[in-house]
Amino acid sequence: MYLNIDIDSINRPFLNTLINCGECNREALYPFVDRFADTRITDLLFTIFCQYSATDSNVWMSYADKYLQTHENGIPVDHRNYHQSYYVMNRVFGIDPFSVWIDRAWERGIRPWISIRMNDCHAPEAETHYLRDDFFYEAREKGMMNGKRYGYYRNTLNYRFAEVRDRFLRYIGEQLERYHVYGVELDFMREIHCFDYAGADKDRCVSIMNDFMRSVKQTVTAAEKKKGRRIRIAVRLTCEVDKSLAFGFDARTWAKEGLVDLLIPSPRFHGSQSAIPVEEWKERCPETQILPCVESLLSSASAHAKNGVALMPLEVFRGHAASFLARGADGIYCYNLFGQMDPTRDALIHRTPDTAEELARLPRRYVTVGEDPDVCPQGFRPYQPLPLSPAKEPSALIFHTGEIPADQAVTLKIGLTEGEIESLTVAVNGIPVNAFSPVPMPTPKNAAPVNTRCYAARIQPSGKAQTVTFQRNGSASATVTWCELDVQPQ
Repeated sequence: MYLNIDIDSINRPFLNTLINCGECNREALYPFVDRFADTRITDLLFTIFCQYSATDSNVWMSYADKYLQTHENGIPVDHRNYHQSYYVMNRVFGIDPFSVWIDRAWERGIRPWISIRMNDCHAPEAETHYLRDDFFYEAREKGMMNGKRYGYYRNTLNYRFAEVRDRFLRYIGEQLERYHVYGVELDFMREIHCFDYAGADKDRCVSIMNDFMRSVKQTVTAAEKKKGRRIRIAVRLTCEVDKSLAFGFDARTWAKEGLVDLLIPSPRFHGSQSAIPVEEWKERCPETQILPCVESLLSSASAHAKNGVALMPLEVFRGHAASFLARGADGIYCYNLFGQMDPTRDALIHRTPDTAEELARLPRRYVTVGEDPDVCPQGFRPYQPLPLSPAKEPSALIFHTGEIPADQAVTLKIGLTEGEIESLTVAVNGIPVNAFSPVPMPTPKNAAPVNTRCYAARIQPSGKAQTVTFQRNGSASATVTWCELDVQPQ
């Protein structure tokens, strides 16, 4: 499994603890990596850039520049508290934590990467911000941002401008020269809005980004020659090939030209999409590895951003992983699952088996989760299968489970906000399901609307996919807001 480590969420608290205890030496930094050594984590991706660099840099403002900054955007600021951990460790004690962590990962048999957020835009409403490079204000003045029509993403940089592309290319080269890593990840899901795509020529956007990726490959190849070893390139994109293309990202061409080694189809934070079309990625980009991403939050489409944070349970993570592997994924990629929101859960996730055969022996839940509409481009419909109001014609949800051993108990759970279960005809792979009984809502309860009522019935699965069909059997309507298959070994 691949695990992305956020630039600040656990790094800074860890470093602050060492500084406060006076344990500022290389060995004291080892536990940050060692906790992953006896898990299923094979690759650690250390995020080093969002809107500033957590490492020394001559391209973007670094932690030190932000620590020493007294004025930003013409306004007095004091960011020392936020950037103290990196500054003290680097400038006072002379220790680069990322260098130590990368070296330690190699020592413990884990492949280290650097990960770069290619268009982060946190806090767009803030006049100043501790994450923000001064280029932010320059770019805004020069009209190099995508603009108000993109709402939260209005301050994303527009890659149509050569200056934007050049900064990222120089940073990639600079950091690959600094660190001895297995690969570099370009995280375009922070953020995917790299063009004013709604008002631009899509073919032109695609052409610009293709040329940029060719330049990235040249930059990495130059670093390989200096290092005397191969460096992989990974890219994080949206969950679907064509939706990424609509934003300007031509994954098929990149794969065909050998510009990337790994493609990571990913949800964006709100809701870990359950139906990433792995087969399509494999068919259209056969030259690369495909690693679907699982996020930390679980949210049905009808509950998106309404009921507070709904964390993904361990058994649902297993279901997502088992489903992606059953569809042909080359591995599983984890985002925001590094121990910040739920350390106990994440520690168990890090030990999750990474083969379909091993997962098939464990309790797991296959839950229908839709897409964050923010990453659905103009002209496309977001994947949001729920809520579902069945008509007289069947509506279907498909669960890609892989073969489920015959000795395992499988329960279909359906949540309704309107109507009664008796008003629906439900079938699995064409076989009617009867004798539903009311049961408590599965955890996390706030992943579905607060008034959801849940019903359950045992089923007999068959084949590698379970197709659940819903059909209204009378005049009364019903609204389905939750659906899952709960699989328990006996």
